[in-house]
Formats: sequence, C-alpha cells, structure tokens
Amino acid sequence: YYVTVRPSLGKEEMKRATLQLGHLYGINGNLNKAKALFSEVINNPKKYSKDLVAESYAGLGEVQFHQGDFKKAQKNFETALKKNSSQSGQVRYRL
Repeated sequence: YYVTVRPSLGKEEMKRATLQLGHLYGINGNLNKAKALFSEVINNPKKYSKDLVAESYAGLGEVQFHQGDFKKAQKNFETALKKNSSQSGQVRYRL
C-alpha cells in the first residue's frame, strides 16, 4: 500500500508513509530495502521535508546498527541529532 500511494502524498503524509514503510521493511527482515529507501531520501534532500531527511538518517543508522556496521550507524545517528531528529531519544540510546 505505502509503495503505491507514496508518490501522490503531500510532504507530511509522505514523511509518515516513508518512515512507516522503512520500519516495516526492517521488521520484516528486508534491511536492504529499508536501507535503499532511507538512502534515497538522504541523497535527494530537496525533494523531501527536512524532518523526513533527519528521520531517514536515524532510520539508516538503525538499519546499519542491525547489520553490525556500527561506525556507519554512529555517523548517521550523529547526523540525525544535528538535524534535530524527533527520534533523538532512540538515537542517543544507540550512541
């Protein structure tokens, strides 16, 4: 569902749908899809809201953490904090 409707959503709805889709990919073991989704947002920041970009850094860090790539995860968690991620509590916990 989220994959189908994402292109037609406004910025706030896009944020929620993208984060939910990334989360669903992750909990279903599709870490590479989650990683690709968060990376797509990070690599195209003008296309998305600042909040979604910040949350995508946190999401990418979470994926990398679960993949055992702790140095990259740390870098993305730190970037998420600098960009004022609303997930700062979870990010600080991981750091």
